[in-house]
Amino acid sequence: MSPIRVSLTAAALAALISSCTSVPAPSVTAGELVGSSWHVAGLNAGGVQTRKMTIRFEQGGRVVGNAACNDYRTSYIMQGRRLRFGKTIVLTTDKFCDQDTRETEERFIATLDEVRSISIAPSGSLVLYTDNRNRIVARRI
Repeated sequence: MSPIRVSLTAAALAALISSCTSVPAPSVTAGELVGSSWHVAGLNAGGVQTRKMTIRFEQGGRVVGNAACNDYRTSYIMQGRRLRFGKTIVLTTDKFCDQDTRETEERFIATLDEVRSISIAPSGSLVLYTDNRNRIVARRI
């Protein structure tokens, strides 16, 4: 095979491979997050049955929200697409929560504590990823 034909074949193969890969999700900066509020629509592989779950990014690296039944607060540090939350503190509000809601809240807090990266999906949803492939998907309120 001639060197020109090898080069053309390699170029065609590279174009084919690049067309099959997904488009990287847009990144978001910490400054863009401050003041934004999000409704949690997906947790790990499933949807969320309650509209109460929220995430609000505040100034000073703080996050507050509702974890399905109780309110919570935590801190965050963001560097590029890497995002890490501090230890999440659940603020007990003495609300009655049924078993399913409590379990959802526990899964949400556990997943939030494991988040390691962030992106904005083409749909505009906020996606928080853990290293073990779990994720939180949220839509802007």
